[in-house]
Amino acid sequence: MPYNALDYYNLDDLLNDEERMIRDSVRDWVSDRVIPIIDHAFSDHFFPMDLVSEMAELGLFGPT
Repeated sequence: MPYNALDYYNLDDLLNDEERMIRDSVRDWVSDRVIPIIDHAFSDHFFPMDLVSEMAELGLFGPT
């Protein structure tokens, strides 16, 4: 199931091409790696720690 977010405030118009590329990469990763397991993780009260290294590779913990 792909990530589907609405842009109520038209913030997408404020992004440059590089920022859109980053956004799209993160959305693809969320669709592939997070969406399939989020219900199970939530209902079982756990955080899938194996995703942390992937999040770091995507630069989600700060600018590089």
